[in-house]
Amino acid sequence: GTSIAKTSILVALADTAESQRLHHRLRYQVYCQKLAYEDPTRFPDGEERDCYDDHAVQFIAYDMRRADWVGTLRLIPPDPLGLPMTSLAGLASHVIPLVRQRPVAEISRMCVAPTAPSEASSQPGGGDSALAFFSLIRASVAYARHQGFDHLAFLTTLSLSRLLGRMGIADQPAGDGCHHRGVRYPRIANVVQAYRTLI
Repeated sequence: GTSIAKTSILVALADTAESQRLHHRLRYQVYCQKLAYEDPTRFPDGEERDCYDDHAVQFIAYDMRRADWVGTLRLIPPDPLGLPMTSLAGLASHVIPLVRQRPVAEISRMCVAPTAPSEASSQPGGGDSALAFFSLIRASVAYARHQGFDHLAFLTTLSLSRLLGRMGIADQPAGDGCHHRGVRYPRIANVVQAYRTLI
């Protein structure tokens, strides 16, 4: 893939057949095997995917210390299928015009593979996973700004929203909470402000 960021975590666009397979295999390891969010029998090839992947921009993270691919993230534009979160949560009135005007991309399928069975969670928040999480967010913000997106939207937990705040991303409520693999909240962040903080 095309290199996006260079730190001890290298983030690349999954823009080749091989890198996309890596992206989907990592998602399978986390969403199907580790967290059981998705039914693994739906993906006999060991690559988790859905209808949004055909037009999503996919990222993968490589940990140079582990010499292995460790994380994923994707950006989904509002066309042609709309944003995934709109089917799950009611959006606030100030967010709906942004989605209709199409300067918003949704962040989803962000995950970091566990390093060992003793690592309790594949969700971002601590240790090596926090560095991969930060690197994926930074790369996606840089890409979104370059592509002319004004805002990034995401469905998240409050704890993840607080982590974004510690990173300097001032995300705002974008609608009512919903039940999706636990309680999730739609949030939205200004791309330019996030870029100035992270890059």
